[in-house]
Amino acid sequence: MNYDYTTNCPLYLTGVINKHLQEGLVKRLKNDGLILSSQQVHLLLYLFEEDGISQKRLSELTKMNKISIVKALNLLESNNYALRVQNNEDQRNKNIYLTPEGKKLKEPMRELIGKHRESVFEDTTSEEIQIYKKVLNKMLTNMTS
Repeated sequence: MNYDYTTNCPLYLTGVINKHLQEGLVKRLKNDGLILSSQQVHLLLYLFEEDGISQKRLSELTKMNKISIVKALNLLESNNYALRVQNNEDQRNKNIYLTPEGKKLKEPMRELIGKHRESVFEDTTSEEIQIYKKVLNKMLTNMTS
């Protein structure tokens, strides 16, 4: 059987790489005692940068649908990492704030993500990494414009 289509298909390779990136990071976090899904990690990274961001804006930035955002936020709230607060200016919207426990995750997560990134790009030159990012950004632009 000829598997050339899958092994040379950017779509297939991107999907497989994404799956392994997410699973690897979740496993690394779990080994360090942090039980978080890849969606929760994604949300936390934005909250570390902009605590109090609106749920709507968080959805726009992460490209996650409303159902996925709600599920991930429910888990973050149940673990006491974040909480939703009604927006005073727009009662239909909520702002998301890190709890003190959530704020404590910032440095350990950044450190683990850095280690994960190093292992993923092991034996890859900085020039190759820049080309990789440039191609991915072009693809993203092509798909979203």
